[in-house]
Amino acid sequence: MNQRKRTKLTMIMLSRDIATKLPTSEEPDSSEKRYDSALPCPKNDPYVAKTANSSDADEHYSPTKYMVYTKACEGNRSSLPPSPPKAEISNSVHLSPGLKMSRTDSGMPQNEDFFAPPPLGPKLAGGKWKVHVIDDDGKITEENITGKQVWGMQKRRVIVEFNRNGQPIKDSGGLLGSWLGSLSYDLNILPINYTDWRKVPEYRKEMAWTVIQKKFLFDDPTKRRKYVISTLGSRCKDLKQRFWKLHKRNTPVETIEARPALIPEDQWRDFVHTQFTDKAKKARERNKVSRSNLKIPHTLGKKSIARRSDEMERESGVEPTRGEMFIASRTRSDGSMICEEARLCADQIKDIMNLPGQTSSSDAVTQVFGPEHSGRVRCVGRGPAPTKYFSSLDSTMSYNVEIVEMKSTIKNLADKVEIIASALHKALTCNRFQVNDTSETDENIRHIRKQATNKRKHQDLSPVVQTTPRAKVR
Repeated sequence: MNQRKRTKLTMIMLSRDIATKLPTSEEPDSSEKRYDSALPCPKNDPYVAKTANSSDADEHYSPTKYMVYTKACEGNRSSLPPSPPKAEISNSVHLSPGLKMSRTDSGMPQNEDFFAPPPLGPKLAGGKWKVHVIDDDGKITEENITGKQVWGMQKRRVIVEFNRNGQPIKDSGGLLGSWLGSLSYDLNILPINYTDWRKVPEYRKEMAWTVIQKKFLFDDPTKRRKYVISTLGSRCKDLKQRFWKLHKRNTPVETIEARPALIPEDQWRDFVHTQFTDKAKKARERNKVSRSNLKIPHTLGKKSIARRSDEMERESGVEPTRGEMFIASRTRSDGSMICEEARLCADQIKDIMNLPGQTSSSDAVTQVFGPEHSGRVRCVGRGPAPTKYFSSLDSTMSYNVEIVEMKSTIKNLADKVEIIASALHKALTCNRFQVNDTSETDENIRHIRKQATNKRKHQDLSPVVQTTPRAKVR
């Protein structure tokens, strides 16, 4: 028993010695305090206390954002506007019939079944799109529907059509683009406090993709996902720019106070802090310069180049070139060009298009405006990259040449077959007449011979009848 006590006491003493030799974690001074990237703000900060343990904390908050936040508040957190009570937010939400909603921790209404547009979104336009709709039984119908009606669809989906470049076309493509703009207002799925679309977690994009597939049917979802999600990112970017333009004030505090009622407070604060950074200001200045350098705008409005190209192809039966698309997209409804520079460029493109020996990589647009930059192709639209587009176009052009040659050969063969068929028909017709004449002659000869035979028989029998004696009567 004593041995056990001694052993236990020795183990306790050893553990104490090891504990005293370990380095202690002392709290640094506030002037030297550094914040980890995953949790940049202090834990006792009421602004980030509820999101400190969030999986998105590393995306929503950064040391730079926290410094901007403290600078905006000027060290006095009591100067910030208090969070509005949930009752105020609740009274400002009007639910559509049949819409099932729940609420997040921030008080933002959450659409669970997605049978109505997000409450934050504007009223959808009443324009109708002529599309094909398929139900769960596989029955396809052609309908004229609006974007709002797409939200209310249950067990039915819109069939989206794509061109060879993987771009949505026809009315189904226009409806998809318009509906994605409405989806971008769902801040539960796509918050506005991400500085870049590439930083949005993949699970949020997957949530959005799941909602999209509930309303639209794609021939190859895996292949079409990249284009659709990229378009959705552009819609979210446009939404943030719209919020900034409408609610921007002179200072961060004033802008925070101007928060729209249906935007969660934490998202709005972080969004405002990001917009007041030097990086965001420089980006806006660059965008202004880039916009001022755009000398030749297009006249398509909300219609994509891919949809306009598809319309021209259906009208003429031939896919338009990039030069033809430039001219068509810069021409007004009355036939005039949108500006003088567009007219000059269009004239140059027409002159080059009339020259022989044009290839896809050195077509009229390339010769007038220069080589393409990586990631996009002029007068084609979102999606195709230069390498893939031009390689595909070269193969298509070679196929087109072969098709033209094959069509010419087929036409020549068809003409020859027509000539042969005509000659054969004529020969058969003449032969039939000759056969009929011969058969009639033979029939006449047989008839004459038969008559002669009958006459001869009659002549042979007549004398016998006359010379035969009468029988005696007994």
